[in-house]
Amino acid sequence: MCTIKSDVLYSLTHEWFKVNGDDSITLGITDHAQMRLGDITQVCLPEVGQHFQMGDSCIVIKSCKAEVDILVPFTGKVLAVNSKVEGMPVMLNQQAFQQGWLIKLLPDNPVHSSMFLNADAYQALLETEID
Repeated sequence: MCTIKSDVLYSLTHEWFKVNGDDSITLGITDHAQMRLGDITQVCLPEVGQHFQMGDSCIVIKSCKAEVDILVPFTGKVLAVNSKVEGMPVMLNQQAFQQGWLIKLLPDNPVHSSMFLNADAYQALLETEID
């Protein structure tokens, strides 16, 4: 059973998003995503200051099972990256919601919570998925 936190929002592609007080958004992968990926072996993060358009690949995660691109769900600029996960990718397996955050982005335009799923909706999504 995977952890689902109620203080973050979720995407259909198993990323979590936390809106911060300065309107930046912290992005990470969900517990469900890290369990499906298996042992994560490499994380490639973008440069601070890099600007992405909605749908661009901003992060690459490699594991023993797959290589996945994380796509930006809105247009914005990278404010910070969690370089600790590049040096120790297993952090994503161990602490997907705590120390395993990936990047902080500043959206070009306000991001509405209706763009994402709350914890209940994400739980319902997981219940419909077949492994």
